[in-house]
Amino acid sequence: MRRRWGLTRSLTVSITACLSAFLILAFLGAYWLVENQSYRTLDLTLIRASNVLVLQDQRGDPIDRNLDCQWLSAAACAQAVGTGYPGPPVLPLPEDSEPVRSGAGAPVFSTATVQGHPMRLYTAPLSGGKGVVTVGYRADGIELSLERTRWLLLAVGVVGVGLSALSGYLLARANLRDLNRVRRVAEELTRKQMSTGRIGMPGDDELARLSATFDQMVDTLQDAVRAQKQLVADASHELRTPLTAIRANAELALDGALAPERRLRAGRNLRGAVDDMTGLVSDIVDLARGDEPLSFPEELRLDEVLAEATRSVQGAWPERTFGFSADPAIITGDHERLFKLFANLISNAAKYSPREEPVDVSLRVKGRSATASVRDHGPGVDEAERERIFDRFYRTPSARAVPGSGLGLAVAQQIAVEHGTAVRGSWPATGGTLMYVSFPAEGPGTEGSSTSG
Repeated sequence: MRRRWGLTRSLTVSITACLSAFLILAFLGAYWLVENQSYRTLDLTLIRASNVLVLQDQRGDPIDRNLDCQWLSAAACAQAVGTGYPGPPVLPLPEDSEPVRSGAGAPVFSTATVQGHPMRLYTAPLSGGKGVVTVGYRADGIELSLERTRWLLLAVGVVGVGLSALSGYLLARANLRDLNRVRRVAEELTRKQMSTGRIGMPGDDELARLSATFDQMVDTLQDAVRAQKQLVADASHELRTPLTAIRANAELALDGALAPERRLRAGRNLRGAVDDMTGLVSDIVDLARGDEPLSFPEELRLDEVLAEATRSVQGAWPERTFGFSADPAIITGDHERLFKLFANLISNAAKYSPREEPVDVSLRVKGRSATASVRDHGPGVDEAERERIFDRFYRTPSARAVPGSGLGLAVAQQIAVEHGTAVRGSWPATGGTLMYVSFPAEGPGTEGSSTSG
């Protein structure tokens, strides 16, 4: 398996490669410019010398053959080849010099080795097409200068690549310093030191936005851990009451000396305590689920679920009067979870509503929205307490005398959030509490509205 490079190494190599490529291109351009300028100067000298000899031939003065090119300070070597200039050429002519000799071709530059020295040659036609004149200068100095330039550029290039690598490394380290802060914070979170796990990176670049998202994630995790610890602490406290009742009634039921009627009463109390504990544990498990997505959403009749929950609570509270009215409505949701939501709201209303007053349960469809509401005529909730009624284990001072755990509304709110909505409360001027929750309706049911009392 190929080993992956780290970010520091990858950035260093990338930056070094880019800077090195730039340096190589710059040095190649500089060398080409130096070479071109050097030979251009020499070529201009050859052209001037050739023009002088051509003019000399036009005046009828013969061109003297000068082939003494062994000294760098010597004048240009020159030879004329053609009519009036006998003898073989010593300076090499271009491979195809015939067009130049006839005057049909342009003058030609060439390079050759003469007497063991590199030469730059220029061959131009004589007037009348009678031959050519070749002028040459030694190119040793230029070649030596270009060689020195090559070595200098190579040395500077090596140093430049080294500096590029160092610059790339330092730049990569500087840019990844903030990313290393994210890593250190993550390590702190691994050690569960969430109180110090914050980055707080200023700016508006990519790393700053990443750190802000990371800090939000840490806050969410910290809130979740805090809520989990609080749930465990509250659950431990609330479980003590039913456990104590179970233990006391179990001891009474096992007491053989106890009268039969008292043992029977203890057994009933024991069953009631077990039921209370079962409901409490069920609510705690529901709350521990958090905001998990629905397991098995399905298309269902919301009015039928509401009616089923009303009948279930009515069986547990036979002394209460329940008014029911519902428009048919179809939504997508979890039947079991919605049943529990409505049962909690209706049970809560029945618990605080006077016996002579009904608990009103209704479902109304308006447009694409289905709103279920539960109204009691109890004492209501003080304005200062209304913001906390959906908190876990919270009970208003006026409700602490009534049996309960303070989880019913919290569970109902969580189920509503799972379905993309929320339970809301209002308090009519005539008294009591109205709890309602709205769902997006996919369509009306196939039957008319139902009403029961």
